[in-house]
Amino acid sequence: MRKNEYLFWIIFVTSVVHHFWIARDLPEVVASHFGQNGLANGYSSKQGHLYAMMVLYALMALSFGILPVLFRWIPTRLINLPHREYWLAPERREASLGRLRDWMAMMGVSVFFFFMVVNWMVVEANRRNPPRLSDSFLWALAIFIGFTLLWTVALMMAFRKPPPTGPASSRSTGRP
Repeated sequence: MRKNEYLFWIIFVTSVVHHFWIARDLPEVVASHFGQNGLANGYSSKQGHLYAMMVLYALMALSFGILPVLFRWIPTRLINLPHREYWLAPERREASLGRLRDWMAMMGVSVFFFFMVVNWMVVEANRRNPPRLSDSFLWALAIFIGFTLLWTVALMMAFRKPPPTGPASSRSTGRP
């Protein structure tokens, strides 16, 4: 297992423990959906909310923690990666998939950090009467979206096609 994957699993377990720890403070009927003004407009039972969040956590763990490990057995044509023919050529495949696993683990870490922040905000919202999500949710969302955009650009740059090397490239550019 790679260093970033260890971090991912530590954050995953931490976020699950965090969720159950703060969920103790939730009422039996949880305000679980909020409108543009932050006021609750959807409710669920505490058990239903916990169940839905655990299903979501499991899907994210599958997406960012387990699926990337399975990439080595997935046919190249099914892996969506910039310049995949180059990066997934037999001589580069293992190293490239390792790098992709690192990238996926880091995105997973950010997703679970975002989940921890939002779950804390939901608990805080349910302490108010009427339940209202804090305006700081928009800041948390903006930070998460900003990180996702930066992550996407950095991933695309990390897997850009390197310039040609060797004698053939110097002939095509006209430079020695």
